[in-house]
Amino acid sequence: MKVWGIALLAGAVLAAGCDAASASPVNLLANGSFENGFTGWTVAGTGNPYGTPLIITTNGSTAGPYGDIVPADNVSQSPDAVGTHAAYFVDDAATESLTQSVSVIAGTTYQVGFDYFVTQSGANNLYPFTLSVALGPEIFTMDTTIDPVVAGSWAHFSDSFTAGASGSAIFTFAYNSGPQPAKDVIVDEVYATAVPEPLTLSLFGAGLAGLAFFRRRRAGKTR
Repeated sequence: MKVWGIALLAGAVLAAGCDAASASPVNLLANGSFENGFTGWTVAGTGNPYGTPLIITTNGSTAGPYGDIVPADNVSQSPDAVGTHAAYFVDDAATESLTQSVSVIAGTTYQVGFDYFVTQSGANNLYPFTLSVALGPEIFTMDTTIDPVVAGSWAHFSDSFTAGASGSAIFTFAYNSGPQPAKDVIVDEVYATAVPEPLTLSLFGAGLAGLAFFRRRRAGKTR
């Protein structure tokens, strides 16, 4: 095989590696943007006055239960398209959750995240809320008693971990508020994605090594 043919082969391998490494991530969660209400989610909780989260419209013009007009999410990092609906956690003295089952693979790194919007109507309420995400045994918490939150604009939270075992894992999104009156929060674009492995450099290195080998082999034949 001629050297230029090997070079083309190395280029093809590199291109394949680039395609694999740059492939768009897939959200393991069904309906993470709540465009179909709570379809795919198991909803549970207690609180006052609603007891469970609500679905609201986030289009910049429709008022929510307490008069808040919420714009479209402009900070999303989810693979899902940004829509016009979100989950509204509004209760005082509440413990509420959204859960669904996903499959994970041992040794794979996963990123979990969500976007949140603290309402203006609840911004001055005395008591904080805590949001936490769990994927199997891994738990990530945004504690508003420690982390400051800004009312009236979308913000993003994310973290990552490597799965220790393969199988089905429960994804849990939990909201806990303080006593009455507590701050309220809207959540959208919830996701869990596998982080692509860095294939490009390893495949490129393999292609260069192959090219060098055939060059040495050809040089040996011409002596």
